[in-house]
This record gives sequence, C-alpha cells and structure tokens, in this order.
Amino acid sequence: AAVKREPRPSTINHQLSTEFLAASYYEQSRAIPDTSLQAALNLAKQAVTDSPEFGFGWERVAELEFSFGRTDRALAALNKSLALAPRNAQALALKGFLLAAQNKTLEAIEWFERARAVDSALGNAWLGRGLCRIRRGDLRGGREDLLIAAALEPQRAALRSYLGKAWSDAGDDKRATNELRLAKTLDPNDPTAWLYSALNNEQHNRINDAIRDLEKSQELNNNRSVYRSGLLLDQDRAVRSANLARIYDEAGLDDVALREASKAVGADYGNFSAHLFLANSYEQLRQQNSFDLRFETPAFSEYLIASLLGPADGRLLAQPVTQQEYTRLFERDRFGFSSSTEYLSRGAWNQYAAQYGTFRNSSYALEGNYLWDPGQHTNGSVETRQVSFKFKQMLTPRDGLFVHVLDFRQESGDLAQRYYPTQAVSGLHTIIKQDPGLIVGWDHQWNDTHRTLLLFSHFNASLTQTNPHGATVLLAEAGGFFDGLAATDLTQQYESRLTVDSLELQHLIRTPCLQTVAGLRVQFGRDRLFSEQTINNGNASGLEFYFGAPGTVLANQSLVTDALRLSPYLYEYWQVSDTLQLIGGVSYDYQREPHNALFAPLEDTIKTRLCLSPKAGIIWTPSSRSVVRAAYTRSLGGADFDQSIRLEPTQLAGFVQAYRNLIPDSLAGSVGGASFETVDLSLEHRFGTSTYLAISGQLLRSSADHHVGAFRRDLFTGRGPAEQIQERLRFQERSLQISIHQLISGQFSVGLGYRLSDARFTRTYPDIDPSLCVNNCGTSRGVLQLFNINGLFRHPSGFFAGSEALWWTQDLGGNLARIEGDSLCQFNLLAGYRSPRRHVEISVGLLNLTDQDYRLHPINLYPDLPRQRTFFTRLQLNF
Repeated sequence: AAVKREPRPSTINHQLSTEFLAASYYEQSRAIPDTSLQAALNLAKQAVTDSPEFGFGWERVAELEFSFGRTDRALAALNKSLALAPRNAQALALKGFLLAAQNKTLEAIEWFERARAVDSALGNAWLGRGLCRIRRGDLRGGREDLLIAAALEPQRAALRSYLGKAWSDAGDDKRATNELRLAKTLDPNDPTAWLYSALNNEQHNRINDAIRDLEKSQELNNNRSVYRSGLLLDQDRAVRSANLARIYDEAGLDDVALREASKAVGADYGNFSAHLFLANSYEQLRQQNSFDLRFETPAFSEYLIASLLGPADGRLLAQPVTQQEYTRLFERDRFGFSSSTEYLSRGAWNQYAAQYGTFRNSSYALEGNYLWDPGQHTNGSVETRQVSFKFKQMLTPRDGLFVHVLDFRQESGDLAQRYYPTQAVSGLHTIIKQDPGLIVGWDHQWNDTHRTLLLFSHFNASLTQTNPHGATVLLAEAGGFFDGLAATDLTQQYESRLTVDSLELQHLIRTPCLQTVAGLRVQFGRDRLFSEQTINNGNASGLEFYFGAPGTVLANQSLVTDALRLSPYLYEYWQVSDTLQLIGGVSYDYQREPHNALFAPLEDTIKTRLCLSPKAGIIWTPSSRSVVRAAYTRSLGGADFDQSIRLEPTQLAGFVQAYRNLIPDSLAGSVGGASFETVDLSLEHRFGTSTYLAISGQLLRSSADHHVGAFRRDLFTGRGPAEQIQERLRFQERSLQISIHQLISGQFSVGLGYRLSDARFTRTYPDIDPSLCVNNCGTSRGVLQLFNINGLFRHPSGFFAGSEALWWTQDLGGNLARIEGDSLCQFNLLAGYRSPRRHVEISVGLLNLTDQDYRLHPINLYPDLPRQRTFFTRLQLNF
C-alpha cells in the first residue's frame, strides 16, 4: 500500500516490530504535511521500543530524525543500528550522508564505499559518493556516480533530478533538460525537479520559463513532506523564495522580487539566502540617492545577518545571492573572481572587483570598489575608495566565525539635492575616512531549534568639512526684547573623530509554529569634535556689525562627547495556520547622547532618552496566489552610523522598520536620535496568466527634538553670547503605490507603475514666537507623483533589450508655495548580452533620451536622475 499509494487495509492490527516499521513507511507515503512524517517517526520508535535490538528499526528512526534536521539524535540511533546490523547498506549510506552534512567529505566517501561493498546496487550509496566527489572537485567522477545511481534505480525521480542538476552544472543543457523532464514525469508531485529546472533555465537565459518552473516548485513544496519535516519544509520555502526573488529581479520585476524575498524571511528567519537578497535589494535603493541615507541601515544590517547565518562560501561573502542551499550539494572548493565596470558619459566611473575562495570549512573574499563622479552641477564631485576583507571559518559543524575588515575613504563637494542646482555651495569640501574597522561575528547552533549569534564591531571614523556657508541661527534683540530669528552663513571648519564600539547578542528559537528573535545591543561612542566659525570676505556684507571684520573668529571649540545605547528586544513570529502568520515585538532603548554635536556652536552636555517601541505585523495568505500584509512599528534611531550596525530585525512582515533617517538630509542635514513610526499595508495577487498585481500604502513619521547653535546679538550694540536653542523637526510621508507586471511568452515582460508621495516637513523653535522667524520656521509640503512603464526582452541566446518611460510631477505648498512645481518625462534605453552561466555580461544604454532637465524639491525622496542625455556602459565578469 505504501509503494503503490493505495489505502491501507482496515484489517491490519500492528503487533510485530516489522509491522510497525511497515506502518511507518505507509504514514510517510501519505504526504500530509507535518502530521504524516511525525506519525512515521512515532511508529518507528514503537518498533524499536518493542524490539530494542531491531537494527533495521533503529536505522529507520535515524533516517526520520535526520529528516527533521536533528543530527545528534539521528547519529545516536544510527550508531545503535550499525552495532546491531553492521551490514545494513542503507545504514552505512546514511552514516555517509550525516558526515557529508558536516562537510567531512573524505570520511563520508569511506562510508559510501562500505555501503557499496555490501550492496553494489544501492542507489543512495552511489548518489552520496557522487555528491562528495563533486564537492572535492572531481566533477567528472561525481557525475559518473550519479549516472550509475540513476541507472540502478531508474524509477526514482530524485536521482534523475540530481543527475539533471549535475549536467546543468557541467553546461550540458540538453542532457540536463532531458533528465529533469524525466524526473517530472516519474513523480509529478516532487518539487525538486522543478527547482533544478528553474535554475537551469536561468543559467541559459530562459528567464520567464525559470519563473514558471520555480513558482510550480513552490506550489508543490509541501509534497516534500514525504522526505522532510515541516520545519525543514519552511527552509525549502525560504530558499525557493530567495531564488525566485532573484529571478524576478532579472526579469525586470524588481518590486515583486523584493516582496518575495520578504516572504522568505517570514517563512524562515534563520535562512541566510533571503537576508542576502534583501541586503542587495536595499543596497540598490540606497545607491539611487547618493546623499540620502534612508536605506543604509536595512542594507548593511541584512548583510551582517546573512554573513553570520550562512556557510563558509566565498560567493556569499563577495557577491549578491546566487543559487544557494540546494546547489551547495554540487558546489566545490574553488577560487573565483568577479568584477563590474561602469562608465557614464559625464565622466563617471564605478569599478568593483572581488577575488574569493572556498576550501572545505574556510572561505574568504577580498573586495575593492572605486567611484569617481564629477557630478551634475558645480562642486558636485565625489571620489570614493573602499577595500574590505571578509573571512568565514566553520570551526565545527555548529560553530561559525565571521570576520570583516573595512577601510573607507570619500572626498566630495556638495552632494545635497537642490531644487536649483546653482544653489550648490561652491566651496563646500568634505573628507570622510574610516580607518580599518573590524566586525567579528560568531554563530552557534545548539540544536535544530536554538541558535545564538554574537556580533562585535569597532570603528574609527573621521569627518572633516570646510563650509563657507555653514548655516547658523542668529537671534536679534533690542534692549532685552527679542526681535527676530534668521539663518545666517558663517564659514565653518568642522572635524569629528568618532569611535564606536558595539556588542550584540541574539538568540533564535525555531519551531514549526513559532519563531523567536531575542537580543540585547550595547553601543558606546566617543566623539572628539573641533569647530571653528569665522567670517570672511565672501559672506561679510551686512554681518560686520554683529560679528566683526572678515577673518574674525567667532567660536573655536574643542570637545569630547560620549554616547551610550542599551537596546533589548523581543520578536515573536507565530504561524497560526498555513495561511496566517502573526508577528509581535517590542524593543526598549536607553540612549545617552550630547545635546548638540552637529550644528555649531556645539554643546557637550548629555541628554538621556528612554523609548519603549511596540511592533505588530500580519501576513495572511488566503490562497497560494494572494497575500495580504500589514505592519505597525515604532523605533528610535541612533546617533550616527551606529544605527546600521545591528542584528535586530530591520523589517516586519516585509516592510522596513529601521531607517538610518527619514527626514531628508538635504533639508535638515544629519539628524541623530530621531524617532520613527511606520504603518504599512499591502495587497498582492498573482494571476494564472503570469500577471502580478500589488497595491500598497505607507505612512512614515519621524520626529527629532534637539538643540542647534545660535548667536544672540543686540540690534543696538551688536554684542551678545553664543547659546543653544531647541529645534523641533517633524516629518510625515504618506504614499500609495500600484504596480502591474506581465510575463509574455518566454521572452518578454512589461510593467506599469504608479506612486504617489505626500511629504510634509515642519521646523519650529518652541521657545521663539513663530511670527518672528524669517524663512526658517513653518511647514513645507511636496506632492510627488511617478508614472512608469517599462518593457524587457531576453532571448535565450543571451541578447536582451529594454526601455523605460518615467513621468514625474511635483506640486509644492506651505513654505514652498512660492516655488513652482515641475513636470518631466524621461526615457531610458538598454541593450546588452549575457553569456550562458552568467560569466560575461555587457550592456549599453541611453538615459534621459530627450535631454530634459528638471526642478524637483528634495522634500520628496527621489533618485538622482540624469539632468542631460547620458550614455552608459557596463561590463561584468564572473568566473
């Protein structure tokens, strides 16, 4: 009945151990998620309880414990089995698989050899030896073993799937396709063949076919309960989602890709693949605007989590997520090289290169990145150099050590976004240096449900800035009565030498229904500050009475300030049912920071903030094609880049909850210690016609109450002291986004999108009458709309081409009502070639085809759009 998938005869009454063993195989064959596999394990345990010396029964217990990922229990049961039945070939092969899971490939091969000696026709023995030989670099010998395994047991779909993947890795598309097609026929309910078929299609530029195969694999995922537990099924679901997200991105469905990666994190928070894809997705968003740091925190934090959770794999350390988890069965020790070179006709260069390697339990990556961009306006240039070394060592099968050394240099002019580019500060010069910073992480997996992460970091960063128009608040009074407030320009020389030490301990608990993420982050910062403010010939007119002759030093400060942050947190992910997941969390922040370390004249007195932040989210999947997500979060930002050095979850239900900032840097400068509040809702549906629809709304709020430096001057005498005044900043952004994507045949994809963003920014000084402010107080508003349409064509030969039309329109109000809004349309073209297996990709394109300039205000977040027709070319290598 088990072999033929027939109903069990009702007359059976289990009494003998062999009958319990047969019943165990029958329960497993029923393929009911979670229930059938656990029932199979219980029956196997009953068999060995009744007959403690039943060797085949103990092997069955070991096999099922291994399917749940409980390797310690599996090994204990297997050792009993081998002691009782030392010539059980299946038990010998299982010992080989256990050793292979610990990356002990030589020892594993020895056990597979012993299994073959006992039973030369056992497919599992040939399969295991073949996979280990591939891992050790013997690709040809490994494929031969897989071919023999499939020949010995020709009706086993799984063996055909593995053989197909091996041919795919060898670049033999024809044989790979044939084997995978046969596997799908032999077992239509096994998702493995569909997964490998998707990855093979992707490698040969059949992107739309890859998407359809991988979506089919997801739908069949629960059928893996024949082999795997519910817990590991979630890992399957996570890795499928991560791979699907990457392929969506290649098909031009970037927002669909980001949502799919978020689902992967929800399915299994401990799976590194999803975190890695999220990190790269957020990094792309961060790079769209070189001055605004909104997405820096999720980009860097998600990468840290992926690096700690992931295996020793040089590709993981050096490159965006590729084929992970399952393809690691076929990964081998090797060295690799990757590079990307991009040139824009305005003279901008961006060069990235990485050399990486993996050898058994060790991996490393050496990366370098250089950027030179002359900018699109006067004094808009930036030069960046970054070098990093990453190392991952699996000390034991359950302990991983991660080390990251980073050196960073950047020299720039005025990078802020401005409505009028001519308003850029011509003499502004900024140098940022990050002496080799150190990040050390440790990952310990106690068992299949408990895991602990430890992260330590040490950074020394310096910022030197010369600003001939540094804004300072001027308070004017007459005879002791306040008369007005205005912003005035003084030349400022500012230096910061910041040291940040961070230690975070996080514990993960993973069960089939619950995931718990609990942790504590402790950060200490010390900032050595120097600030000098003077008046010079360029801005002396009208200020001599208040500040003196050109060259007069108004303030010369040298301060040392300390900051401390303690942040415990707790998150619970409850899988109520197959269709409903509830998420709840809370964090508490104790933060001590200086009153004013940014806006001269500076103030080094310390203020303390306490903040309790609730979190809540829901993911409802009414069908396999529909998802409803919602989240509400509150959080407290850090003082500086310390905000980004964290393991605490940066997103909830697929929505970002941790930002480096929300208040636009171009309006308020760098703002530390701001509070964030987010409300998100999204409805997504995938139609059977390969149509993807999503509607989402978002409300973001941020507030900051801090002090800024000011000079008080008497209207009659021109004299007065420097002091601190309270500044209150409030920012709110409401947005609506609608997107539709369509796959057409096997080669085309098109997309339509609309985004509405309504942003309000309010600046007030609570101790000053608003009517006395001069162009410095009140509320500004911007409403930005974006319509976009895009199309992409990818041919299996490797050729691809795409086009994109973007229409932006902005209306301004409040303090900005005196400025006209703008409306513009830009067209972009792209063409290129990608070789099979993605070794070489070259692309060329035209941005802003119609050569249209624009006037957009930075109160709304928008990418750095080209202001003139721009040609670009990109060459990527991956070997």
